Amino acid sequence: MKTFFTVKFVLAPFVIFWLLLDLSTAGSALAAGFALAVIFGAWRIYRREITSLEIGALAIFVVLGAAYLIAPSAVGPNAAALSFGTLGLTCLVTVARREPWTADYSRSAFPQAAASPIFAAVNMGISGLWGVLFLLIAVAHVLHAGPIVMTGTRRPCADHGGWRGRRPRYVSRFGTWHELVVQRRPQ
Repeated sequence: MKTFFTVKFVLAPFVIFWLLLDLSTAGSALAAGFALAVIFGAWRIYRREITSLEIGALAIFVVLGAAYLIAPSAVGPNAAALSFGTLGLTCLVTVARREPWTADYSRSAFPQAAASPIFAAVNMGISGLWGVLFLLIAVAHVLHAGPIVMTGTRRPCADHGGWRGRRPRYVSRFGTWHELVVQRRPQ
């Protein structure tokens, strides 16, 4: 259970960042994400338990924050895609270095299995999958498919002649709300 909460704390700066991107400005979201990453990173350094993903999270917020200070009009609207993309690349770099980020956490939960080649292979696969998923979410944001992917918008059901359940009225595209336009397919 400790491992479960540790991973959640590592991802908490990103969750707060993504939430604030929707509710506030990119600058304030980056500041909050950076502050949380520094706090959690300092706590993990103090406990001598810092991992590659935590170092990557600090680096991501430093780079995104610096880029935002240099070119806010370029980084602000693309902050979500950039954060998902760099997080995905961070995960894949740990796999390329043969030190998957998930192994840092699973090793503390299962120390007796840490030397096994199966343990290494499974963690390489899981870390790689996370990296690919984060990159796919980044691509979805670049293609402006993010609201559809992230909000679980349903497709019209042909046999019911429309939407099953409640039809979503508005979707958020990180900072602005847009009315969802639904067009029926010709019969």
